[in-house]
Amino acid sequence: MRAALVRIETSGNQAYIFASNRLRQNVGASELVLRSCSQWVLEAVEGITRRKLWAPSVEERTRRLRDPALNPRLGEGGNPVEVVTATSGSACLLVQDPSCGRRIVEAVTRRALREAPGLAVAGAVVEMEDRRGFQAAFRCADAGLSRLRSCLPAPEARFQQLPIVDRCRTTGLPAASYDVPFGKEPPEPLSAVARAKLAASKLTPPRLRAESWIEHRDRLGRSLAELERALEQAQERWLAVIHIDGNGLGTLFGGLGQAPLDRDRVEAIRWVSTGLERVAVRAFDRALRAAVAAWEREHGKDAHADLLVVPLVVGGDDLTVVCEGSLAMAFTVAYLRGFEAVGVDELGELLKAVGAPPLTASAGVALIKPHYPFHAAYDLAEQLTESAKLVKHHAPGRSALDVHLHLDTTDADLDRIRRRRRSRGPEPVALWGGPYVLDGADGEWAAAHALERLGRVVRALRRREDGRPLISSSLAHRLRAALAEGRGRAEAELERARRARPDPDLWTGLLAAGDGGSLARPLPEPTNGAGAKEEPAYATALLDAMDLAGLWDGELGERP
Repeated sequence: MRAALVRIETSGNQAYIFASNRLRQNVGASELVLRSCSQWVLEAVEGITRRKLWAPSVEERTRRLRDPALNPRLGEGGNPVEVVTATSGSACLLVQDPSCGRRIVEAVTRRALREAPGLAVAGAVVEMEDRRGFQAAFRCADAGLSRLRSCLPAPEARFQQLPIVDRCRTTGLPAASYDVPFGKEPPEPLSAVARAKLAASKLTPPRLRAESWIEHRDRLGRSLAELERALEQAQERWLAVIHIDGNGLGTLFGGLGQAPLDRDRVEAIRWVSTGLERVAVRAFDRALRAAVAAWEREHGKDAHADLLVVPLVVGGDDLTVVCEGSLAMAFTVAYLRGFEAVGVDELGELLKAVGAPPLTASAGVALIKPHYPFHAAYDLAEQLTESAKLVKHHAPGRSALDVHLHLDTTDADLDRIRRRRRSRGPEPVALWGGPYVLDGADGEWAAAHALERLGRVVRALRRREDGRPLISSSLAHRLRAALAEGRGRAEAELERARRARPDPDLWTGLLAAGDGGSLARPLPEPTNGAGAKEEPAYATALLDAMDLAGLWDGELGERP
């Protein structure tokens, strides 16, 4: 009997996770996606090998997967299953024969139907000669999964609307019960999908608290209900939805499949997959420490921020977090720096071996009011992340972020928002400065987009003398209004202010919003795909800084 490669994957993850506007259900859905291809796969393997590979902690789980005594090569000592990867939404195994692979796929997909109704999980089993045929078998399995998904009905088709039944208020699916969603909330119709997500949301806090790498794990929000109540009691607070995605990981895995290596290729792929999990958790630890430090600087060391950070997705190269708005920039900068630094520690040698650049990431930070629809806020954060990924073309090897404080109650389309956010008249000015490049000013584009420049503007706006801001709110308002009229009006308004207060340090900080001599910098490249006549000729970071000045101190902290 020939060996086989098994791939098990979820699909439609974003639609499944953010199908509801209830944060608890978003967290629970993310937990189910993670466990479907990690815990459920590893426990199905345990049923065959009798070796326990699953552990809630990433540190312990990656140790077990890398341990040749617990996860030996296929065939060694009669081992019938070798786990290559088992991470959020994706698993890959080598099995001694196709029937063994089909048993695992059946166990996982049956469990998904029971414990995660509405989640699409599928598997493919492809025969292979030996380990040298891994890449070819992997590609065949990928094609097989695509064909299978095209033949299967959508998960929503599992929930028939006839005969007519009451609908779940949060998912719109047929109600399966009339229950209390959480705590002391009033009972309501709940679908099977909503019930499964709510149940799974209770598994996330203890799993994260099992991570010994997360120093402040006891300060994570214990429940989303508490976070929601805290934000409702403080209507002036801003909420941040942060989405972070790694750059160029496709190149890394492609290199693992082709570059000459001095180690087993399958083992290298397992090492990178588990390494990315370790990088994400350790970077999250650094980010959480920075957020706690920022909170204590603002409110004092006796203040607790237990309810103000809620992770939705922490796995691989993906992170989605909801937090109090004043923590967003400190958290994001620390995560990006941690991702880079820990990536070198964990995977530096392998990256060099395959000729891949160091690990970097792109982040989107959407700042919203607490009652803004969460799915729209997540979409905006995802679009900001895509905007930040421009760094791959203009400043490769750098991490970047883009940020937007959203005041509109309806439209969350970033392209439409920014088409409206530009000055009138000739030589229009783009009234945003992003994306912002972290810790690097190599080249004209990176220097113009440096996050440090934005921080300098924020610090200038926050400067105070005798308890009063040096740049008054009325002056800030006049500069904002003048920029909306055009670059000339803004320069005239700034010149009047400089004559009234001759403070070179203050104005030097403010002029970092442009090119150092003006509030706006020339744009050497188009900001989007529109025609040349529609494109702004200049850009300014002043409005971004004004939006952030009440939420961020402009400090980037020390590099690790």
